[in-house]
Amino acid sequence: MRMQQPAPWRREAALPRATPRISGQFAHLLVDLPAGQAGGAGRSWIASFAPRCRLAGDGTNGGRMYSHLLVTVAYDKGHDAGPVLEIARALAAPGAKITLIHVMEPAPVFALDYLPEGWHDDMRAAITADLEALTADQPGAEVMVTEGDAAAEILEAARAGQADCIVIASHRPGTQGLHLGSTATKVVGRAQCAVHVARRA
Repeated sequence: MRMQQPAPWRREAALPRATPRISGQFAHLLVDLPAGQAGGAGRSWIASFAPRCRLAGDGTNGGRMYSHLLVTVAYDKGHDAGPVLEIARALAAPGAKITLIHVMEPAPVFALDYLPEGWHDDMRAAITADLEALTADQPGAEVMVTEGDAAAEILEAARAGQADCIVIASHRPGTQGLHLGSTATKVVGRAQCAVHVARRA
């Protein structure tokens, strides 16, 4: 009687290496997949999985230290960018570049007539100032404020800036991938570099 071979996604060798960490109020899991396994076995709703990109560092932090981290900052209910930035710093190689990005959502058309003149420029300036304050003690840090679809803007910024890790927060706890939140789910599924997703514990 022939023994049935286990499905490829059930073979132990196919599973990515996962490293759980706790930082402040966040619980997070970092998963690195070798190139060619993006979207493969072992996907986790609080994880990162994308082709392995450039790694820098001296072997500390499990060898996972990145040279350019793109950190997403959302201004929504419960917003606190501090812990996410702390995670990025923990993953950064010595001398690494950290870029903070916020994507402004276009105002609904029906609301435009009720908004004061210059509101868009004022909001953009306020957000830029806040991001700069967050990185005041981070040498060489940059900030970006763009407008459009959040996932698309984040992915384009990562591509254009040659980021090797995206750090993004998920605000919707759950046990399925869809509960990452729509933006985080899209970024994880399409990124061509490592993605580190953190959620509140």
